[in-house]
Amino acid sequence: MSTENKKLAFTANAQGYIKTISSWGLFLAVLGFIGALFSLFSVFMSFKIGVVNGVLSLAVLVIQFISALGLFSFSSKVKHALEGRDNSSIDVAFKGMMTYFLFILISMCVSFVSAFFQGA
Repeated sequence: MSTENKKLAFTANAQGYIKTISSWGLFLAVLGFIGALFSLFSVFMSFKIGVVNGVLSLAVLVIQFISALGLFSFSSKVKHALEGRDNSSIDVAFKGMMTYFLFILISMCVSFVSAFFQGA
């Protein structure tokens, strides 16, 4: 059976779930931006302790900001795509979410490897 001719359509329930996911993503993005703001203050204090601590705190800040920005981008694109019933926009939004998950995966792997070598 060929899948080329089949179209996937979102039911009303699925659209509601996606809209809810978008709202929660926006909420988490705002919390991420607030956390990044607090991390900014931490960066200044870390540079007073030492340059290495400051650079590590700055790296954490950048990772936190990029992840919050990715969630915010996904949430706003999904909202506009659902409102406009635009399939290409929903494709872009989900591609952005895939990129977000890839970024989180890579940053988690880096943090695990970093924690392993710091503990060794």
